[in-house]
Amino acid sequence: MTAPCSDRSPSVSEYVFVYGSLRRAAQHPMHRVLKHYAQYVDPACMQGYLYAVADYPGAVASSAPHAKVYGEVYQVLQPDLLFTALDAYEECSAAFAQPHEYSRQQLAVTLATGTRIMAWVYVYNRAVSDFRLIAGGDYLNATQVE
Repeated sequence: MTAPCSDRSPSVSEYVFVYGSLRRAAQHPMHRVLKHYAQYVDPACMQGYLYAVADYPGAVASSAPHAKVYGEVYQVLQPDLLFTALDAYEECSAAFAQPHEYSRQQLAVTLATGTRIMAWVYVYNRAVSDFRLIAGGDYLNATQVE
């Protein structure tokens, strides 16, 4: 399920999966916003590939079972407020020109416990052929190595 970023209400799930600058250890100021409107659940992964877009990552969903993107899942407590802020941060709200760099999509993610849930994910929405693949699918590990 793909939602235009201006559609702020998650219909099926009340979870969001983050894999880059919004993760706790990244210590980005926007994590405080996430923490204010959502509650940390567990480490998780999704099927996909992770690319170094600039000084931030972009995840692309994939059906390849070996392709994993690692991150964290949060239970959304105030969806309207959280998704208004995140859509602006990810530049996919109506205030930004099309095509947006990211699209908010509902995808299956697997928690560290093995439980699969549906969560909103900001998926990279442009060509990735010029970007470096982040081996191992973990943005935080990749930034510690570089």
